[in-house]
Amino acid sequence: MIRLALLLTLALPASARAYIEPARFTDPVLEGGAGGRFFTGAPGDGYGCAVCHDGGAAAVGVEGLPAGGFEPGAEYDLALVFPADARSAGAVIEIADEAGEAVGTLALVPESELADDERCRDDTPAVALVPAEDRLVARAAICGARRARVRWTAPDEPAAGVRLFASAVLGDDSGDPTGDPTITLVRPLRARSAPPLEAGRLGTRCSAVTARADAPVLLVAGLLLAIALRRCAS
Repeated sequence: MIRLALLLTLALPASARAYIEPARFTDPVLEGGAGGRFFTGAPGDGYGCAVCHDGGAAAVGVEGLPAGGFEPGAEYDLALVFPADARSAGAVIEIADEAGEAVGTLALVPESELADDERCRDDTPAVALVPAEDRLVARAAICGARRARVRWTAPDEPAAGVRLFASAVLGDDSGDPTGDPTITLVRPLRARSAPPLEAGRLGTRCSAVTARADAPVLLVAGLLLAIALRRCAS
């Protein structure tokens, strides 16, 4: 508990531009790093940007999710979209299953394919991979970009419970962590062969409704049986 408190204290940014360099995530806590936490909101971390920043909910969109489910081995460009008026937006992205295990592979979009809104003010790519052992993590620098896009390759075999985890902060350039809206997103990445996520829940609801609907029928049947038995007894 003491170690976690120390981590959170040292992780508080001196300004809204915390952890610009990927190495800061893995630097030891006593050296001002995050000690191996990436604040993606994934099971491997448990925390998002809101653990330090405070400023309400941020509006961040997600693009590129395979609507019909992913095909094994196929590539998908997944992107976070920041508000047009956000000057200092940054984010971290991770692909993992419900246990926090990496699924598939993660790569950068080739620089030649980047749009203008996916570049920093100095025209450099906004997104970089974070060196995380056994994890798929990328970070979008706080540099003026409006979109953060990564290229995910699905596993060769269908996998269950895959998620896109992302946490973003919209800094207000105040020099402290207050007034910075944040959001932590979790989006399912379902294999095409898997049933829709709502199917199981819908079935449960239908079963419950059916059970309630059968109850009056059983009650009437019981009453009729009791009347018939009484008549036989008389």
